[in-house]
Amino acid sequence: MYLPSDENNWEVLKPPGAAAVIEKLNEHVKSARGINSLLELIPLWQRLFQAITKSSFNTSPSAKLLVECVHYRELSFYPSKRLYRFSCVIDKIEELAGYQKLAYLFAIGPDKQNLSEEDNISGKSSEWTVLDWTSATIFSLNKQGEFEISKLNQKQIRDYLVFFCSFLGGDMDEDDTIAPFLIPSTAADFNWKDTLPTLEEIAGIQGLRIFSPESNSEPSAIDKPDLPATGTQETMSGSVGKAKDRSDESSIKKIREIIESEFSKLKAREGGTLNPQLPEIETKTNQVASYRFSDVLVWYRNALFRAQFSINHQGQIAMLSDDPIEGVTKLPVPRWVVRKDVHFIPLLCHEQKRENVTAQELLERIQKRIAAPASHVRLRGLRVMEGVKTSAEFAGPVRLENVEFMDDVILDDAIFKHSL
Repeated sequence: MYLPSDENNWEVLKPPGAAAVIEKLNEHVKSARGINSLLELIPLWQRLFQAITKSSFNTSPSAKLLVECVHYRELSFYPSKRLYRFSCVIDKIEELAGYQKLAYLFAIGPDKQNLSEEDNISGKSSEWTVLDWTSATIFSLNKQGEFEISKLNQKQIRDYLVFFCSFLGGDMDEDDTIAPFLIPSTAADFNWKDTLPTLEEIAGIQGLRIFSPESNSEPSAIDKPDLPATGTQETMSGSVGKAKDRSDESSIKKIREIIESEFSKLKAREGGTLNPQLPEIETKTNQVASYRFSDVLVWYRNALFRAQFSINHQGQIAMLSDDPIEGVTKLPVPRWVVRKDVHFIPLLCHEQKRENVTAQELLERIQKRIAAPASHVRLRGLRVMEGVKTSAEFAGPVRLENVEFMDDVILDDAIFKHSL
């Protein structure tokens, strides 16, 4: 619903319409969550000024979310509703450093039949629903509207599956993110231009090779001690296990080839229609059909899976199986994640390209963050290109997220007065 290949399905609202939509959504958020004036539309003149001066908007988690523009799209399976996308500027929110400038709030609201004028929304705030990546919210929408699986054709059912998965997330990870279940329609949905060489590729450039145990190696047989017991002459048998070179199979080129091959298989099977394919009727109970999707490519966290789904007449979806695709379990591309740092409102964020830094730059950023906690210092999504060794004193808490270290990290003599 929001990957690059889907962008042409969105229409932008003119400023008067965007302002009216924001007003109604603000009323809903105030009523449902007690938050006053969550969103504020950035005036056109201010956006132009910022673009010319290349400056940023000042905002914080306790302030309003500044909205650059509002888009909408029709939903064939919800005939009286629209899906709205609010593009929120987050590049000055310290907690969201390391994500791209715009994050997205999604909400379901009235469709064009409830427009009193071309660009003016009528309707009540109760007609709005903020999508929060939970199945309960989607099931509630199904009950509110005229959702009936029997009234939908196969294409509409496929659109519903993409919608459901796009706005369903897993459990919150340790880094306070929620990963959505993405269904990319083409291989082009992966942002290859913002990838860095994988660790395996860098090892190859440096003349090193990375090995991992073969999957059929017996873990208990690897690195057994081979020294005889004290006072005996008996020699213990041992093994270092078999290993395979990971350098080539983990390269970006190889990962792309595997993904493109998977999409090519789908294209060959259905005459050009890509992921997901049209559903098949599974069973009929009292003349009510349920449907099954086979071989759906699902992007979740850093891996690509081949999954099977079933949908019943109420729109409830079950994932029957999910098999990881070999060679695509460590995708090096920036991820889409959901964060709730601003008033606990769910925002879809897109990671920035991983940034290369030196050890000295990393240590300077940490000290700057400690000295000025509100400063916009990026400590997320970094790659430290050399070993880190320091005996410095860190007077405040240190939090690093999604940081790759290319060499040893030695902190034996460092002093941490708070947490690391």
